[in-house]
Amino acid sequence: MKPQKITQDNLYLILPGKVTQIANRLIELGIAKDIDSALKIVYSSSVYKKMENESSKYWWLGLNALYEEIINSNQ
Repeated sequence: MKPQKITQDNLYLILPGKVTQIANRLIELGIAKDIDSALKIVYSSSVYKKMENESSKYWWLGLNALYEEIINSNQ
């Protein structure tokens, strides 16, 4: 099977998984108290804005890099 190329048209398929991972990390480390507040942190971040733009390639970054950037941008 040929690997699928990530484009702006299909990027939405991988973003929920990334967002869920980041939100769970925020809860685990006590940054957010529940899933609602964790999702608000993620979706309102400049990191998410970069992630939803395929050309930034932020969707490619791993959980640790994305989490660290969100935390550092909120300080």
